Amino acid sequence: MALGKVINVLREELAGVHPRLLFCQAIIKLIPNLSGSRLRRLLYSMAGFNIGRKVTIFDTLTLTGAGPIGKRLTIGESCIINAPTHFNLGASITIGSGVGIGPYSVFITDSHRLGDSSFRAGDLFALPIEVGDGAWLGTGVTVLPGVKIGKGAVVAAGSVVVKDIPDNVLAGGVPAKIIKTFESEDAVEIEPSTLDQPEPIGAGASLRVSSRLRVSSRRVTRQKI
Repeated sequence: MALGKVINVLREELAGVHPRLLFCQAIIKLIPNLSGSRLRRLLYSMAGFNIGRKVTIFDTLTLTGAGPIGKRLTIGESCIINAPTHFNLGASITIGSGVGIGPYSVFITDSHRLGDSSFRAGDLFALPIEVGDGAWLGTGVTVLPGVKIGKGAVVAAGSVVVKDIPDNVLAGGVPAKIIKTFESEDAVEIEPSTLDQPEPIGAGASLRVSSRLRVSSRRVTRQKI
């Protein structure tokens, strides 16, 4: 009986250990930052993750969750993933094609139901996250369970996304709210001042750039001025 308990404890404790991922991560950590991005993509694909062609990964990702997490992360083609970025894979995370993700971004699919006053963090549950084609998430964006970010959307740095973001909008703040709607799916120019977050809640984190940005539903590119 004691042996059975030990086995159950080991099974629970090791549920988040993924040997193939650990092996690939050990190699990835040897690659200098900002180089070897194609090799990282191949290694994460070898670890079981579905990563499209021409994806640039600048450093080691944090990938957590129990069970077959490799089946829960899908990244489309021609994405730019800065690091550190944390993907919590209690449920699926689907990143479209042409998506840009800034460093220190966090995608959380796990959460807790509200318990009673003796223990408010109740039963664990997980909800999927989706990011549409061409979206751009600035530095330090947090995306919470069940959120869908639309195609061509831009999320300002430091934002916390707690509900769905429509296609082709600029959103920012804590919680993230719509700041600007782009009139079409065609490329548009955004002045740096429009990327500042609204003041009262979560002020201090803003997406600041020194050049104009061209934003489209298919891609995000930077133009020097």
